[in-house]
Amino acid sequence: MTETASLRRAARRYRLEFGGAMAAYALTVLGTSLWIDANPGSSARLPVALLPVIPVVLVVVAAVRFFRSQDELLRRRQVEALAFAFVGTALAVITYGFFETVGFPRLSAWWTWGTMAILWCVGTFVSSRRYG
Repeated sequence: MTETASLRRAARRYRLEFGGAMAAYALTVLGTSLWIDANPGSSARLPVALLPVIPVVLVVVAAVRFFRSQDELLRRRQVEALAFAFVGTALAVITYGFFETVGFPRLSAWWTWGTMAILWCVGTFVSSRRYG
């Protein structure tokens, strides 16, 4: 079996695992949000609010498994993309932290994830152009 066929099989498996985990995540977020809104005084709100973390762990497992199935060049491209996203997000978060000291509104931590995800996509594009 060639590496190309092997990578295609790994990519297909990743899409199935990732898609299933993301579907579970979406359903869990919807279900927990509805339950929390319907039970404002419940002591179980915190554990229920954390239930969407379980499918996120499955996303991480799928991503790590796919990363490990890639050849050295693809791994290098992803590492460079992630390094770009990490450093870019750190710069953005630190800069905005200073903006907050002069009156800018505090942002939710969700903005950090969104920034990192966008910069990861940009880094992936740049590294794919660099290495062909």
